Amino acid sequence: MIKKIRLILSEKSGVTMANVLVAFFILMMVLAMYASAVRLSGRVFQRCDDMRKRTEILYSDFYTDSEQVPGATGTRLVFSGDNGTFSVDSSTGVYESRHGSVYYFGDRE
Repeated sequence: MIKKIRLILSEKSGVTMANVLVAFFILMMVLAMYASAVRLSGRVFQRCDDMRKRTEILYSDFYTDSEQVPGATGTRLVFSGDNGTFSVDSSTGVYESRHGSVYYFGDRE
């Protein structure tokens, strides 16, 4: 029995302190990368949400403030390419506010 205990105690197998520290360091690096990715995605989501809200306000103002929208001007749109050129007579306009600009084709009624 004592020989068996001495045999078990004399075996050098196991995990050293250096192994534990390296594993802990690798775990902390992975957690730091994960945390930075989560923070970055949160910032991107917030920017997208702010952009969506500004766009909703812009289009709401565009469709409700018909008095402030300037009239469209006559424009000839010319399209050219390898297969030839064609043009379209149209009227274009620009609505600008503090939230952005809306470029539109045709008369606004």
